[in-house]
Amino acid sequence: GQVVSNTLKITGGVIGELDNISPTITIEPNGIGLAKDTQVTITVTDNNELANNNTYEYYLSTSQDSQTGGSWITYTNGTAFTIGTNLTGTYYLHIKEVFDNEGNTSGNVVSQSYTFDNTIPYNFTPTIGTVTENSIQINANTSDNNGQAVTYYYSIDNGATWLPSGGTSATTYTFTNLTEGTTYNGIKVKAVDTVGNERISENLSISTISMNWNGKCDIDWYIRNTNATTFNIYGANELAGLALLVNNPTVYYDNPQDANATSGTYNVKGTNFSGKTIVLNSDLVLNTTYSSYSSWTYSSKPSYTWEAIGKNTIKAIPETINSSNFNSIVNKYAGDKKTIYYLNGSTYTSTTTYNSSYTQYYYYPNFSGTFNGGGHKINGMYQAFSDVTSSGLFGNNYGTVQNIIVQNSKIITGADCGLIVGRNYGNIYNCGSLGALERYSYTTQAAGTYGWNSAGIAGRNTGTIANCYNKATLVGNKHNAGISGTNSGNIYNCYNAGSVTTYQASGGITSRNNSGSVISYCYNSGALSASGGYANTIYGYTNSGTITNSYAFTLSGTTGTIATAVSPNGTSTTNLLTALNGWVSANSSVPYSTWKADTNNINGGYPIFTWQ
Repeated sequence: GQVVSNTLKITGGVIGELDNISPTITIEPNGIGLAKDTQVTITVTDNNELANNNTYEYYLSTSQDSQTGGSWITYTNGTAFTIGTNLTGTYYLHIKEVFDNEGNTSGNVVSQSYTFDNTIPYNFTPTIGTVTENSIQINANTSDNNGQAVTYYYSIDNGATWLPSGGTSATTYTFTNLTEGTTYNGIKVKAVDTVGNERISENLSISTISMNWNGKCDIDWYIRNTNATTFNIYGANELAGLALLVNNPTVYYDNPQDANATSGTYNVKGTNFSGKTIVLNSDLVLNTTYSSYSSWTYSSKPSYTWEAIGKNTIKAIPETINSSNFNSIVNKYAGDKKTIYYLNGSTYTSTTTYNSSYTQYYYYPNFSGTFNGGGHKINGMYQAFSDVTSSGLFGNNYGTVQNIIVQNSKIITGADCGLIVGRNYGNIYNCGSLGALERYSYTTQAAGTYGWNSAGIAGRNTGTIANCYNKATLVGNKHNAGISGTNSGNIYNCYNAGSVTTYQASGGITSRNNSGSVISYCYNSGALSASGGYANTIYGYTNSGTITNSYAFTLSGTTGTIATAVSPNGTSTTNLLTALNGWVSANSSVPYSTWKADTNNINGGYPIFTWQ
């Protein structure tokens, strides 16, 4: 309370007025909401004169009732000073009492609350999102100690420029108009809370995708989230990374752009992608000289040789197998085929059951996921392996390959090769092949098994092929065809327009149609020849299966044919188009592609798919 003076003030020998008015302490601002700090002015006034011996001090306390957690600090009357620096929490100003010359006191004064936040955002680890040939997406999310809203700024030049200029609440930002195949090392993200606390991330380094393959493998798209169910790839190096992951039980890499490294920071297990989907989002070039693909040979080859996704090279399973884990190991490495191998002497023997006599088992890499090419085209694929079977964009496919066109490409290889898939145990839908397949060291007579079971779509099929076409040129040894060299599965709604030349057994759709297999609603318009015999329009050599409603525009063969002769123009072609679409309509529960007339003459006037 106030002390009221009973002392009279005498000035010049004259009795003055009685002074019982206390000094006044004002605080501006008197308390604030959330801030990093604030400037405060304490002003002490009196109606007459303040005592000369006053001590002007304040105490910044965490308690409104007592001086707690600080110390007395001198201030200058009427001069602003800063409080709150490096503090977080709620504080109160305690102002020490002052007196005037008459002994009136202000009493101790306590302010309203000041709330400070000097804690930077936390849990802040920006990640790379989608990367294309000309864009990089950054994902940034963080938490704030006081639940404040956070504004994000993004930089690609090491913090020299922050985008957008006013910041954004969006936790995703995409840098656009970038240069294809270029590494950007100065990517940063800045997070700023409401009161101005900021945190800047460490540098991120990432390269934009190159549509042209440089012979390396990029698996960063997989490393970012190995638990994802769908993966998007955009570049040729990423497609090569898919092959690397499928073909190797253990992958080491030093950086995402060079997964060919033999050692590195990360140890990433290979996978057959069972239950996963890979989506291709761009046309790709595997060799830039693809316009001259027809002149490529076994000795005169382009820069890069493609390794099939699911390469048919047996590998040791890098895990100890016993009776309790045998089935899970088989599922992991052998996929839907459920077959692994043990080495019996010098022979790899297949098995689907555990044999305690053997501790080391082997498997053939396979792709067991879903590959959706998005209707894109792959140009310039080259393979030349005289000692390797099951060649193609994919080698062993136990999953689904769909919506991809391989063109301006060439395979010079051994047995069971196709531009799309070497050996198909799964599904191939909506695919096309344009290029060439040639057997290694082709002669006019049989030469071992080189060039056996080659075709535009799949060398050997025990699964299902539907809605596919071949325009590639095939020169093989035996059992070559437009769609599948040997068919032990189903081929529906396909056509061949490519020429097939073999020593023996040339077929428009397949060369051998084995028992239990089906070919239905397919047609052939390609030229077929076999100097050793057996050149037939739908099947080439043998048919132990079923062929229905399939057509040929040129009847040929030494042992007869199962086909209906039609002409490329006029009524017959119209009837064929109607027949094909009629079958598709009758089987609408199955995703068979519809057909249309070749009005732009991309297929010699013969019917084509509506997606072509």
